[in-house]
Amino acid sequence: MVVTAMDMFDWLDGASGFSIETVEVTSSAFGDLRRGVRSILRTLHEGDDQGSRDLGDKLRVAMSGWLTGPAEFDHSIRESLRILGEPRDVQARWGADARGSYESALRAADEMARSENPLRKELRDRITAELELGGDFRIYCQRWARLAFQELLLGGVDAAIEDNRFLHSVSDYRDTSPFDVLFKVGPLRSRGWGALPDALVTAPRYCRLVHIVWEGCADDEGFGYDPVQSATGATNSSRLSPGLPVRHSRRHVGTIAGAPIAAPVEYSPDDDELRAFLSLQPNRERSRPSTLVHIDDVHGILFPRMARVLSYEASPNSDEPLKRRVPDESFIEGTFLVRPNIADVDFGEVQASHGYYSQLWKQRLMERLLSNEDALVRRLTDGGLDLLRLRSGIRNWLKPPTTVIRAPQKQRHFRSLIEALDLEFHWTLAWREVQRSRGIAIRTGVQEQEILEDELLSILKTMLDELRDLAAPGRSFLLALPEDCALQGSVMFEAVQAVEDDFCVPEGELKQVIELERAEQWRE
Repeated sequence: MVVTAMDMFDWLDGASGFSIETVEVTSSAFGDLRRGVRSILRTLHEGDDQGSRDLGDKLRVAMSGWLTGPAEFDHSIRESLRILGEPRDVQARWGADARGSYESALRAADEMARSENPLRKELRDRITAELELGGDFRIYCQRWARLAFQELLLGGVDAAIEDNRFLHSVSDYRDTSPFDVLFKVGPLRSRGWGALPDALVTAPRYCRLVHIVWEGCADDEGFGYDPVQSATGATNSSRLSPGLPVRHSRRHVGTIAGAPIAAPVEYSPDDDELRAFLSLQPNRERSRPSTLVHIDDVHGILFPRMARVLSYEASPNSDEPLKRRVPDESFIEGTFLVRPNIADVDFGEVQASHGYYSQLWKQRLMERLLSNEDALVRRLTDGGLDLLRLRSGIRNWLKPPTTVIRAPQKQRHFRSLIEALDLEFHWTLAWREVQRSRGIAIRTGVQEQEILEDELLSILKTMLDELRDLAAPGRSFLLALPEDCALQGSVMFEAVQAVEDDFCVPEGELKQVIELERAEQWRE
């Protein structure tokens, strides 16, 4: 639906004012965990040990997610911490102080698991009330976080949260009609985890903003303020600038030692993790400004900013459907990323069809999971699979292939998985299949890649009629190249869901399928 300027003027004429309701949430147990993790992260990032920094990055990503979404306080919190190993291992590697902080964080995680996340409860109660009243509300969150919000109501309310109630970008916001209430979890910030466009505050399409945030997580200074009014010393009312009255309220909820709070807990400014984490991001000297292209609700690909990538425009009005384009906002509607999976000239001993070995290791993984999940997790962890959410990762790898064979992203993690399963074939054969499914079989080097892409474009242009039919449903699809072509293999056409800018990404993370949640750590 296209919302015109006249529609907005008519709505503003009928609006009596706006309100911003900030709910600050306190949990003494979560506060203890935050302090423990902050201390550990400082230790992990002080040295030059890349392995320690990698573990620190995993913890930072986990903590950032807990602070900006309705995380469930369950065993997964402790599991995320356990990537560091046993307390004695932490002491041996990073010292007695690190062990003390680690044990404190583990105790806090155990305490958290015995009660409900007060932020999650507050959000669920508020959304449930809106649903029961038939209210018109929206939730602004990152696309990868939507499932966590939808799971709020499972088992508690018959009505689920429909997809059209979620906003993930400025274009989503621009295309939605005026509504009653906007929910936002986490501080109001222009960059980093949980960032949102300031248009959600400076150009309101709602009557009430319900802003739920953990105690100690501050908004960006000046976020959403009119720059002219701010220069003259305006108050908070300058955040919303249609010339209508703005009402502000603030209240505190949560628990201390398991009891409801009687007064807010005071945090010092340096306890704002999301602000402090900006200094712990990867070395920007080795990173590149990048654009994130979403290919589904949980996966995306990061490209260097202004890179020209192979794409297919499904619109019948397109003058040149197949060509290299720069991903931007116009890239979204009816556009597909073209990801070749071209066979190498010589695959050596690999003669199996696509997915042969993956079927074997996935079957063994399923058997071990059903037999004894805890033993499987311990075996994989001891073997070097130090992932934040290993249990959910296992279940993801067992899913059928879609655009890729689902498997660990890194080679060392995949090797640990295959070797822990005691299979009779060498892990490299199965890894070759995963590589091929991700399009890594294309020869490296810019000149060779351009030659392959030019040849591929020539082939695909002879298949436009078939492409139009396959692209008509608007979903990603796989196209097998004809057997008599110069290139052998297949091409994945990924339906673009969204495009985001303002990332700064290490070179080694570019041009490969990653989880959207992982990409958040590089948001500027």
